Amino acid sequence: MNHKTKMLVGLFIVGIVLVCGCSNETTAPSDCNEMKDPVERNSCFAAMGMMAMVEGNLGKCDEIQKQEDKDYCYYGLGRAMKDKSICNKIQNEGVKRECLNKIAE
Repeated sequence: MNHKTKMLVGLFIVGIVLVCGCSNETTAPSDCNEMKDPVERNSCFAAMGMMAMVEGNLGKCDEIQKQEDKDYCYYGLGRAMKDKSICNKIQNEGVKRECLNKIAE
């Protein structure tokens, strides 16, 4: 990944973190689980997937127990890495399709 792409991914992550109300330390599933608003919760798990790529911890999404939350983590990670094989781990067909479509853009 070139420097410009890393910079854009980093800015995107910062934007997600600001929008969802996550702090910089919100990288554990338990932090996202505490969020009551479903949109914020899903955004938090998607941000966690993107942070997993930045941290080099690509197994972070696998640590999540609830499948819906895991799907959003894979969504963030798959989009950030532009990796169809990660999107294909998503069980929710709508979320998987959106992930694959975003990569194709």
